[in-house]
Amino acid sequence: MCTYEPQKASDIFAMYQSLVNEAIIPEELLWNACPKNRWGDYELLLEMIDWDLNVNPNLMDSHYMEPKPVAAPEVMHSAGYHESWICYRSLDYSAKELTVFPGQSVLIKDAAAYGMIMMQGHGTMGVWNIETPALIRFGQLTQDEYFVSEDAAKAGVKITNTSSTDPIVMLKHFGPKNPDLKVV
Repeated sequence: MCTYEPQKASDIFAMYQSLVNEAIIPEELLWNACPKNRWGDYELLLEMIDWDLNVNPNLMDSHYMEPKPVAAPEVMHSAGYHESWICYRSLDYSAKELTVFPGQSVLIKDAAAYGMIMMQGHGTMGVWNIETPALIRFGQLTQDEYFVSEDAAKAGVKITNTSSTDPIVMLKHFGPKNPDLKVV
C-alpha cells in the first residue's frame, strides 16, 4: 500500500536505529527526547512506543481514508480537473490530491494556505513553472514544490497543464483548522 503521511509538528524525537545506509547514528539521538535523569533507561524508550498502534493487524481498517471528491465529479471533470480529499480525519492537518487534465487550465480556490508537491506532469501555477523532475542532480533547483499563501489560495490559483497527453497531479497539504475541511 502506498501512503501519504503529513505529520504534525512535534518536539519529541528518538532515533531507534544505529545505522542508516552506511552512516552511524550517534547514541545521544536515541535519548534526545528523554529527561537527562532517564538516559540509559531502555524501559522508558519502550514506554514511548504506542505498541497497540504499531502491532495492529487491522491498521488499514481503522486508518485508511478512501479519497473523497471535493465536489461532484461530473462538475469537476467538465471544468477540466478532479480534486479529492485524501487526508481528512484530523483538525491538525489535511491534504488533497488535484489532477488537472491534459491541455486544461483551471482556477482552484482554497480557504487556507498550503504546500504542494508535484507527482506527475508539467505546466504552470500562476506565474511559476511546475514540473515533476525525472532526475535531480546535486545542487539543482527543481520546480516541484511550492507554498501558496492564504490570500493567494482564497483568490484562486490558475493551473495550466501544457501537456496534450499527461495529467498534472499534485498533492496539497494544509495546516491546522483548514476551514474547507469537514472532519469525518
